[in-house]
Amino acid sequence: MKRLRRLASVFCVLAAMPPARAELELEALAGCPDELVYHLRLESPKASELTFSMVWNYADLERRGRLDVKATPAIQSDELLGGAMAYELWQGDSLVTRGRCRSDHASASDRGLSAVLTYNSTGSFVQIGDASQRVTLPVVFDASEGQVLGYDAPQGIKVLRNDIRTTLRTKPRFAPFSDVAELAQYLRTSRDPRENVWTYLDRNTDPQKSEPGGRYTLATVSDGDGGYLIVYLGGATYARNEWQPLQIKGQLRPTIFRNHFDLEWYDTRRRVVAAEANASITTQGTVLELVFPLLNSTLRFAKASADTL
Repeated sequence: MKRLRRLASVFCVLAAMPPARAELELEALAGCPDELVYHLRLESPKASELTFSMVWNYADLERRGRLDVKATPAIQSDELLGGAMAYELWQGDSLVTRGRCRSDHASASDRGLSAVLTYNSTGSFVQIGDASQRVTLPVVFDASEGQVLGYDAPQGIKVLRNDIRTTLRTKPRFAPFSDVAELAQYLRTSRDPRENVWTYLDRNTDPQKSEPGGRYTLATVSDGDGGYLIVYLGGATYARNEWQPLQIKGQLRPTIFRNHFDLEWYDTRRRVVAAEANASITTQGTVLELVFPLLNSTLRFAKASADTL
């Protein structure tokens, strides 16, 4: 993971742990994540005691999350069958939970111990484990742009893995109109037959690969470069709060074929769907068809009057 800066640590680790070093290794995310997996894996020298902390939401003092971990090899533990791992989960200055379980992080076959922070549409959680998962804890993760996360560990601890994988959302963009009424007036006077209002007609989708986010009402507006902006006007039922009227839902890019376009589409969580996607305006300009071959899915929209807005 690229080191952006080193900041002074302002927290204390578990009382039984030796003092951690006074600096954190932190990274700020470049965008707003829709999905995130942060995998940290560390190894103690000569199979000795291993302590570290993982942090997230670092810029927000009240929502800052911290996981403190201390793992002791079997020879130093009072457990007969293996080593012990103690952990504490904090949010801000409040202890959320603490616990203890077995850990084989210092075994001959695998000397590493991992903490994995995961964020996706189902929620956010952190997992701790050695050769296998030992603990799963739900956490609060703020998926805002510029989120800062990282780790802290004593000198001498070997970092086996420290990487962040993200799927970023596109930033919301809006059509250049002050409100929907101004857009409607523009469409009434447009002489471009491809600039229209479109209402949901039907679909042919593979439920194993995709599911429409609603019965959308859209508009197509020239982008000034031979293509068209697809403008969202309403109809979302899934992730409804993600979408506002006049927000860009996609873009039609011209091809050599008349009324046929390459399609860039933003799904319900503003992720780009573009691989092999295409669109066409058919049936004497009355149907807008959006085709997603890799998802085995097609959406169709019928031409409507701007007076319906």
